[in-house]
Amino acid sequence: GADGGSGAMIGVKICLECLKLITEDCTDSDFNAKISTSRRNDILLGLNEMSSCILPPIFELLSTQYGQVNAAKSTLQQMNAYLASNGRNPSQMTPEEQVQYQQQIDKRDVAGAIVADVLGTLEKFCQSMPL
Repeated sequence: GADGGSGAMIGVKICLECLKLITEDCTDSDFNAKISTSRRNDILLGLNEMSSCILPPIFELLSTQYGQVNAAKSTLQQMNAYLASNGRNPSQMTPEEQVQYQQQIDKRDVAGAIVADVLGTLEKFCQSMPL
């Protein structure tokens, strides 16, 4: 249901943020002063070694969420085209249409936020890793 999906997405967001923070901390000058170079290098080497396990699920998540963004956008365009073909605009929707329209907006926005989070994490990870 909706709660299970949002709960799973919270877990995804936590994992992405942790990965981002670990890579940032190992390359940030403030953190570098607090941890030995050998330990920092061990962490980066470990992440690099595991990148073949870490990156495929991240790319799969990115692909899935990007597909959901596009599907919702397409549905919204179709809904707008339907309304226009009947001489109506979104402010003239029935209550049932408004619910369906808002569901598509919510799907688009949630998936879009996840895409942005994934891309931010990948950017930081790839900048920090000698892949």
